[in-house]
Amino acid sequence: VRTQTAHQIFFENYVRDILCYSSSVCWIATENGIYLYDINSHKVEHWRKDPHDVFAIQDHAIYSFYKDREGGVWCGSYFRGLSYVPNSQCKFESFKPSKKYPGLEGTVVREFCKDADGNLWIGTEDYGLNCYNLASGTFSNYSKGNGLGTNNIHGLCIDGNELWCGSFDNGIEIFDVRSRKVVRSFKANDPQSNLKSDFVLSVMRAKDGDWYIGGHSLGGSMAAAYLEKHPSDFKGLLLLAAYSTADLSNENIRTLSIYGSNDGVLNREKYEQYRSNLPELTEYIIDGGCHAYFGVYGSQDGDGTPTIDNARQINLTADAVAKWVG
Repeated sequence: VRTQTAHQIFFENYVRDILCYSSSVCWIATENGIYLYDINSHKVEHWRKDPHDVFAIQDHAIYSFYKDREGGVWCGSYFRGLSYVPNSQCKFESFKPSKKYPGLEGTVVREFCKDADGNLWIGTEDYGLNCYNLASGTFSNYSKGNGLGTNNIHGLCIDGNELWCGSFDNGIEIFDVRSRKVVRSFKANDPQSNLKSDFVLSVMRAKDGDWYIGGHSLGGSMAAAYLEKHPSDFKGLLLLAAYSTADLSNENIRTLSIYGSNDGVLNREKYEQYRSNLPELTEYIIDGGCHAYFGVYGSQDGDGTPTIDNARQINLTADAVAKWVG
């Protein structure tokens, strides 16, 4: 365990996931281990791989978290599979494919999702889905050729008995957790689904059961074009440094548009030209923000100079979206 500043977390690491463990403590998954950040005291603890400690986290590259009702946290890594730590005690139990854990497959863990029956679903990039039965402590796997059309899962979202699986290369598959079969799918260039890309990074559902669609830059324009053909499927549109050439002005949807005051990439002339295409528009301008800081991919050619840091812009964006969705 090492102590660092919050500034070092966000500017010296690639952040993969953030878990609000409590009202004051956040767990931050990075390519350099796990950071625990206390919002009130600004204290930071750093948990890293230690080859001499069997109870340490077994990988530096941590991609995802899931907190159970007992306060324990499941951690997904890129090279070493699953780890579990109870009650923030910094003593990890590791789970990898072996005779000890029959039915468990894959080591590149991307996402967690729990169903109504208490099963923990684990999406991997190398072996599809693992299902962990919390009552029996057993694993079962569903991969390409064994219930799924791909092994590379990036996003999971449960809706009743249906597990929505976003993939790297195979669009969206909806997996029935009771029958353990894919019941329908959405693929790029399929006229029935009109999905624009087979790369689906994340799938989320609002608390009220409504669906929202959005994206950054050209991704926002693509989201608007998709919504134009499926207006009844969504409650709202989120545009991050983007505009809609599709005319949605007569649709019964809400729109949130966010961009940075120092954005040098967004074409403001076209943004104003197409503003009338958006119904029920809420606009939020991030003072000092830029185009690239909606993500964590570095600088972008033609962008303006930001006067706030990357983490600040992401936090302001998240707060604005959460408030807008309600």
